[in-house]
Amino acid sequence: ASIKQSEKALLNRAALISETEAYSSVSRGRTDTWEQWATAGYISIDSLKQWVTKADEFVCEVCGPLHLVTTIVGTPYPGGLYSTPAHPRCRCHERLL
Repeated sequence: ASIKQSEKALLNRAALISETEAYSSVSRGRTDTWEQWATAGYISIDSLKQWVTKADEFVCEVCGPLHLVTTIVGTPYPGGLYSTPAHPRCRCHERLL
């Protein structure tokens, strides 16, 4: 039997939510680790993190302005975001500088 359009939409939505939540968890774990490292003295308390986009034609209006913006670990980027993802199916990541 074929999947109805409404069932397909529901499955797509479930996949979107699970992808976003999994990525959020990994990203939050990474930034929490950086904050713990700074507190423990493994890295400087002034260490920087940097937002990195794919820098292509598909970068959204939320992420585009954040490309290569840096902030101190434990502080938000401009606009209040603490870490990636900024939205569902966000392709950005962060790096420790």
